[in-house]
Amino acid sequence: MGMAGGGWAGWQAKSGPAFVVGNHGNIFQTQDDKWVTRGAVAPATTLTDVWGQDGHTLTAVGVRGTVLERRAGEWKKVPLATDEHLNAVTGVGEVAVAVGSSGVVFARRSRSWKRVTVLADKARKESDLYDVHMLDGQRFMAVGALGTVLACDLSGCKRLESPLDGELRAVWGRAPNDVFSGSAGIVAHYDGKSWSTLAPLPSKPITALLARLPHSLLAATREGLFEWNGARWSRLSGKDNWLGASRLWKTSKGEIYGLMEGPSVLRALINEVWQEVPLKLHGYGMNGTHLTSGWSTSKEMILVGSGGAIVTKQL
Repeated sequence: MGMAGGGWAGWQAKSGPAFVVGNHGNIFQTQDDKWVTRGAVAPATTLTDVWGQDGHTLTAVGVRGTVLERRAGEWKKVPLATDEHLNAVTGVGEVAVAVGSSGVVFARRSRSWKRVTVLADKARKESDLYDVHMLDGQRFMAVGALGTVLACDLSGCKRLESPLDGELRAVWGRAPNDVFSGSAGIVAHYDGKSWSTLAPLPSKPITALLARLPHSLLAATREGLFEWNGARWSRLSGKDNWLGASRLWKTSKGEIYGLMEGPSVLRALINEVWQEVPLKLHGYGMNGTHLTSGWSTSKEMILVGSGGAIVTKQL
């Protein structure tokens, strides 16, 4: 699972070490339950996202077209024919895809990166892409600014007309015919052929989405956490918080966590109540405690953020 935002991102396999990438090209890896630096492979850059097919082979992306790959324990910089910022990376097996500013899309097959053609639309400006979701070994969807939605395979992308506008920061899907994205209080579902909108959320804007169960979707807004049960939205109980969750994720045990925008506040969905979880903060390398991303091992919760902040919580 990879998570990008605010210049820090992390990924962890179901078993094995966890990795964090961030400002100045720093890469951190868990080793014997302690954080150690693996050095700055690209010291003049900021890494924005990281994804791995297992605990040993990973791909990190960043500003100015930076791509780093870790194979056989060593990180190496991979040349890419672009200076655009890369905002997100994901993949399946040996296939990886990355998206970024000005609508760039790249795909890796057989260890070779090539730009994926996006069909031109003369009536629309190329928009920045913020997130990408792999639907199978060939197909993926990307979303971004100005309501941009791209349906892609490894040979090319085409724009999809959708009822959404504004900035689309997240795309979630279980299958090519079951994909969600949202903006400004409206969540839309793609069935593989067309989009349909769900009932409007009573609160907006939407800051994060997460598929919870086969017929359930969680939406974080600045007025709380809402759940879609296939027919209507319901607000999950808990203390009101005007700060939306900038990130939602699910642990291997099915627990739901969210990281709030602004202050370093972690919340958990416990017994269907959206409640705050105490944090223990400690800095590493740089000042600052603005947290942006998180994930879980079997033993602890690990959050990362700006200024080299690392937050751990024993589970």
